[in-house]
Amino acid sequence: DLGNVQMAGTALLLLTERDGRRSVIVLAASGQGLENVLYRLIDLIPLNADYALSDCLLQGNLALCPTQIAAEPVEAVLDTSTDTSPPPDSGGELPLPSGETTDQGEIGLGETKTAVLQTGEQHSWVYNQGPGFIDIVVESADFDAVLEILDPSGQTLDYSDRGFAGDGEQLTGVEIPDADDYTILISAYGDGSGSYTLTVSEGEPQTGAQIDTILVYGDDNGEPLAGGSTSVDQLAVLLGTSYQVTTWLASQDGSLTAEALAGQDLLIWDSGDYRQTDGLADPSVEAIFQYLDGGGHLVVMGASPPLFGTSDLAPLADVELVGDDPLLTNGFTPGEVIALTQTIDAIASDMLEPSANEHLFLQRGPSSGQPGGTVALAAVDELNGTHSVFLLLPFFALPETVQPLLLENVMGWLKGGF
Repeated sequence: DLGNVQMAGTALLLLTERDGRRSVIVLAASGQGLENVLYRLIDLIPLNADYALSDCLLQGNLALCPTQIAAEPVEAVLDTSTDTSPPPDSGGELPLPSGETTDQGEIGLGETKTAVLQTGEQHSWVYNQGPGFIDIVVESADFDAVLEILDPSGQTLDYSDRGFAGDGEQLTGVEIPDADDYTILISAYGDGSGSYTLTVSEGEPQTGAQIDTILVYGDDNGEPLAGGSTSVDQLAVLLGTSYQVTTWLASQDGSLTAEALAGQDLLIWDSGDYRQTDGLADPSVEAIFQYLDGGGHLVVMGASPPLFGTSDLAPLADVELVGDDPLLTNGFTPGEVIALTQTIDAIASDMLEPSANEHLFLQRGPSSGQPGGTVALAAVDELNGTHSVFLLLPFFALPETVQPLLLENVMGWLKGGF
């Protein structure tokens, strides 16, 4: 019991978890207070939660955090009426199915089943031919499918919602450790309905991400810290011989959209030497979080990535190779110091202190401000399978002899590391 809470100057964060999925409810007195607190939630893609909540009062899954606004105006209004009827439809997005399922029976290894999904319905199929690894594919030309598999206790094993209507969804290399009943759930986003096919086939263990398609997003919004550049062109050239690469530049193509991210195995979010003070308000961020929630993979690079808000900057002149991951350090000498082609102000933040499932492989060199600070970190989110790499410097500032090797190592780790 935290007692009565004075909402002015304080925000309430409530973490809930159901069926293996996390949700966060945030309440604040003002719009600006809410925006300030949202920066704390950047641990949605693996960052340092302890740092994000270091000045908060914690109790279980509840946190009270300062909004950093003196004399904060109370813009929120508490509805104390006893009317329990739902509010009228505001015309926004249609809700996902409520979770009520219609049993479709069993599906075996090597089988394909066909069914018709009604509006608002969710289908469940039982698979009990473990142990082993399986691939699950749902295909429909009629609706935007959502695919999920639950273990015998009802916890989510894996989940996919990356495509749109007609794209289908797949889960590859799902480990089934025993012959108990595992539940495959099929639903449609919004009010979709129609026929679909579901196939379960033998799979292979997945030690990394399957990456064939890459979208390189040049986020050149904000104010440049140096000459005003991104590394979109260099990345497209280096990756184009091995992958299908699409480029998107904010200044030319506008905010990144969910449609552009559909079907992309990897997003490289490159902000170059640009710095934004309100980066989380960009519509691109919503599309990116949707992409990650659907199991997409991410590389973030730049002197001041929008996810880090207005974190402190310090001069960065060189980086030092650290860590012992054989994929991330391949071709480099332990302790090797790499001088950048230019000294640039870059984020010097302890938000990226490594923890479990995270690998630090570059830190600030001896000629930089705050030497020893994190520069590059690779991380895995065990809940949704997202693999992320953070590089807190503009890629173009690395020597041209280093760029191909470092990028090859990052891609190698994404596809076969951890």
